[in-house]
Amino acid sequence: MQLTAGTITFAQAMESLQVKKTRLYELKASYLAARAAGKGGEWMPGLSGGDHAGPWPEDEQRFLRRVLSPCGEAKRYSYAFAASELGRLFGHSVDRGQVRHWAIDHGIKIAVPKPRPPAHVRRWQRNAVGELWQLDATPDRFLGSGGPVYQLLDMLDDCSRVQVGCRLYERECVRSYLDLFYRAFSRYGLPLEIYVDKAGFFRNENGELTQLGKRLKFFDISFVFANSPESKGKIERVHLVWQDRLPAYFEREGIGADTPE
Repeated sequence: MQLTAGTITFAQAMESLQVKKTRLYELKASYLAARAAGKGGEWMPGLSGGDHAGPWPEDEQRFLRRVLSPCGEAKRYSYAFAASELGRLFGHSVDRGQVRHWAIDHGIKIAVPKPRPPAHVRRWQRNAVGELWQLDATPDRFLGSGGPVYQLLDMLDDCSRVQVGCRLYERECVRSYLDLFYRAFSRYGLPLEIYVDKAGFFRNENGELTQLGKRLKFFDISFVFANSPESKGKIERVHLVWQDRLPAYFEREGIGADTPE
């Protein structure tokens, strides 16, 4: 009222109210609007920022401590989900940022989720035969439910889907792979690349090629390492076929573990 009447200056009003010029203009405009409406004597300035709300109810705070603290269920509740549950369970409408500030003020650090594995990137099929061979191994009781577990080493051409190598071995070892490669290379020639998983037969923990990998590298055969089984979908589907049909075939032919090769 004094500022509007001109009895004090803007600087004096700012000093008296402890506000900046922008806020002072807002208050003056609000006061003039109230006075124009005939409510100048009832006008009161609104809140000028800051957290003027009281503390959250204790039952809500207990809930947040339980779901956000590292010793609780922090892996299942994010700030956004905790805010949603506050609204559902207690009718308290808050957003993710408010829950986050509450957790920081109370010294609660939400558990950091583990990094996701690299996502599978869809790969285009190769255009020419011999560009890429997919290789994988799968264990199963191919001679029947009562027989021993054998390793099926399987390899097919990515373009034509011709199986260039498929053989049962007692164990998945270097000698098994060498035998499979020898038979496949002798019949179909050398591929440019072989698509394998991250098995230690081809690359060690330091990312270096093993002796088997170096042998193939000597013949200018490169490796493409898959991040997940889904990356080698063609060879995985072939494995399902073999796992379904081989036991029935061996049983029909009377072939068992004691049958000579």
